[in-house]
Amino acid sequence: MTYSLETGEFSPIAQWILDDTAPFDDHSGRGFVGTTKSGSTINTTAAPVVSSAAYSAVFDNAHQAQFQSPIYRQGNERTPWAMEAWVYPLYRRESGGLARTNLITNPSFEVNGTGWPVYGTGSSARVRDNSKSVIGAWSYRVTAGDSSPQGVYATPNVTAGKTYTFSVYVQSPTDIVRFNYLWYDASDVAIGSTVTPATQHTPGADWFRLNYQITAPVGAVKVRLRVYATASAGGNQFWMDCAMLEEGTALGDYFDGETAGASWTGTTHGSTSVMAPADGPIQVLSNDGRYDGLTINDGKARFTIEFTTTGSAVCEWVVDVNQRLHLVGNYTGKSLQFFVDGDQVDEIELTEEQKADTFKSVGGTLYSGATASSNGIMANAFSLYASTSSEDIERRFEIGNVYTDQLGVATAFRGETIALVAQNRWLDFDWDEDEYAVGTLTNVAIDEEDDALVPATADGISLAGTWTYALPLFSQLTTSYALVLDWQGHGATLEASFNNSTWETVQRNVPLTGAPNGFDPNGKTLYLRVTFAGGVLNDDSFLSDLQAIGYTNNSATQNLDRAITLTHPAIVMEDYEAAEFNDRNGVRLNGGSLTIAMNTSPDVVSRALEVWAKPTGTMTIGFAGTAYKNSVAGSHSPHEWQLITIVGSADQSGNIVISGAGIIGQIVLYPTALTTDQISMAYRSYVGVVRETVVETLPIITVGAVDSVIAYDYDWESDDDES
Repeated sequence: MTYSLETGEFSPIAQWILDDTAPFDDHSGRGFVGTTKSGSTINTTAAPVVSSAAYSAVFDNAHQAQFQSPIYRQGNERTPWAMEAWVYPLYRRESGGLARTNLITNPSFEVNGTGWPVYGTGSSARVRDNSKSVIGAWSYRVTAGDSSPQGVYATPNVTAGKTYTFSVYVQSPTDIVRFNYLWYDASDVAIGSTVTPATQHTPGADWFRLNYQITAPVGAVKVRLRVYATASAGGNQFWMDCAMLEEGTALGDYFDGETAGASWTGTTHGSTSVMAPADGPIQVLSNDGRYDGLTINDGKARFTIEFTTTGSAVCEWVVDVNQRLHLVGNYTGKSLQFFVDGDQVDEIELTEEQKADTFKSVGGTLYSGATASSNGIMANAFSLYASTSSEDIERRFEIGNVYTDQLGVATAFRGETIALVAQNRWLDFDWDEDEYAVGTLTNVAIDEEDDALVPATADGISLAGTWTYALPLFSQLTTSYALVLDWQGHGATLEASFNNSTWETVQRNVPLTGAPNGFDPNGKTLYLRVTFAGGVLNDDSFLSDLQAIGYTNNSATQNLDRAITLTHPAIVMEDYEAAEFNDRNGVRLNGGSLTIAMNTSPDVVSRALEVWAKPTGTMTIGFAGTAYKNSVAGSHSPHEWQLITIVGSADQSGNIVISGAGIIGQIVLYPTALTTDQISMAYRSYVGVVRETVVETLPIITVGAVDSVIAYDYDWESDDDES
C-alpha cells in the first residue's frame, strides 16, 4: 500500500500492514512475523484507519494478534526505540465501570423456545424460525389461532425497589405488537394488576425494538413479561428476537452470552448472561498478559514501560472524543515520550533507579487485542523503529491522514451535500478546574493538569467520593427541545436532577429524561452529581471535559431547498470529516430519527444515497435500493464507522427518514444511479488520495560499470502545492 512506500524512508525495523487478504505482512523487508495468537482468529473490516489502506483488523479478547519484536525486551534498556500504531477504539457500549446482566434466560431462541409459554385465550402456535433474525440464526414466530390478543411470556427474577429496562425486537407485517407486565411475590401471588404501556410496534416489514422502564414494587420477586399481537385474524404471524431485561434506566445494546465480552452464568442459551464492564485497558502493542507498551482505555491512551524492580513509567493522554488515533511511544533510554496524531502530548523522565533497572519483559513478542473490558479496537500499520524524531512522527501522521473532503467527493458525481451542523443552542456550558472547584467535593480531588475530577486516595487506595454542582438555567425560551451532557472519563458515574432528590444516571449525548421535549428551562436548576466507587489500588478513574448543551428546537440547518428535522431524542453534534471517524460528528439518533424533506424544486430527484454512519444497534434507512458497505455489496454492521451507499432502482423524490440507534456523520444525495466503479472511487477518495497507476513495460537499462543501482518510483499526487 502507499503508506508503506512513503514511510519506508523512515527505515522501520518492522511494519505490519493489513492491505490484502493475507494479514500482517511485514513491509520493512526484514521478515519479522505477524500472525494470530494461538487460540484466536482475526476479523477484518473494509474500513481502514490509515490513509490508502484497503482493510483494517478488529481486535478483542476473542481476536488477538502477535508480532515478533526485537525491541521492547530485556537487554534493550540502553537502546532507543519506538512503537507505533493507527487505532480506532470500538466501544461496544457506554462506559460505567459496572457489569451488565441480561435477566432473560433464553433471549434469542438459538436452541429452543424454553421459558416462553403461550399467552392469551386463543390457540396460538409458536415455533423457532430461521428465515429471519436480528442476531444469530433464529427468531421466535407466533401464529394466531383467532383474532384475540395472543403471544408468549417470560418470567425473570427481579429485586423489589429496582428499576429495569425491558426490550425486545419484534416484526409483524399485519398486526400491532405490544407487551404488558405483572409483578409476583415469593408465593407466586400477583401484585396489583397487569400494566399495558402505550409503546407498541406498528405493522411493517422492519424489525422494531420495543422498550420500556419498569420499577419493581415492594414484595416483588419476579415479573411476567408478555409479548403479544392484537391479531386481526387467525393465521396472522409476528416474530420476536433478542429479548433483554437489565437493571437501570438506560437502553443498552442487546447482548447475551454469545456476545463478545459476555458469558452465560449457567447453561448456554438457558441462563442469564453477564457482560464484562465497559471500562478497562485494551492492548495495542503490549507484552503477553500485561497492559504495558501502547494501550487505550475508555478515556485515556497510554505508553507504559514496566521495570523489573522499580515499577512503571507511564505517559498518558486524555482522549476527549472517540476517534481514529495515531499513537507513537518513543523510548530514549532516559525518558518516555508519547505522541498522539503527530503531536507530543506527554513526556516523563526515568528515575536513576529505573535507568539502572531492566525491562520486566523477557519475551520477544508483542500482542494486540487482550482487554479487561467488553470492547475492542480496529487497528493497522503497526510499526517498530530503532529511533525516531518528532518531525518524522508528524510526517508519518500526515502521510496516513490524506483524504478528499466531503464536498470534493460529492462534486465529482454531481451530488447534493446534506449539511449536518449544530442546531440552535440555548445553553453551552463547559466546566474547567475553576468551575469544578465551585462544586462540593467530598473525597474527590481536582487534577489541575488534565482539568479533571479524580477520586481522593489514602495509602494508594481510592476513597468513595462525590462531587456535586448546581447550575441555574436561564433562557428567553419557554419551551426547548433537549438538554444533554457530554464528558470524558471512566470509573465515574454522572447523575442529574432538577429537584436535588430524584436522580437519573446520565448517558453521553443522550437527552435528559428530566428535560423532555417542550421543557421550560426558566427558573430551573440543573443539579449534577459525580460518584467514584473507591476502594481501588492505583485507581485511574476520572471525569473531564464536562459540558452541558441545551437545544432550542428540532431543526437542523436549512440545506438548499430541503428542510432537515429531528424527532426526539435525536440531536445534532459537530461537523468533522468522515475519515476522522469522530464520534461527535453529525447526528446522534438515540432511538429518534432524522428526516430529510423532499426538495422543493420539482426538477430535483435522488437516485443514490451515500451515508457515513456508525450504527450502535438497529438502524433503518428509508431509501429503497441495492446497499453497499464500504463499496462492497452488503448491509451495514454495528459499532464501526462505514460508508453506506444505496442505489435506488428508480428516482426517489419523497422524504428520506433515517431512524434507530447510531451516529450519522454526513449524507450525500446523487441524481443518477452510481456505478460500482463510482461507488468504489468515492469510497477510496474518502479514505485516501486516489492515485493513478501507470505501468512502464520497457526495461530499465543501466550503462557503465557500477557497484549498485538505486531505482526510484514517483507518485504524483493531486495536491495543489505539488507538481
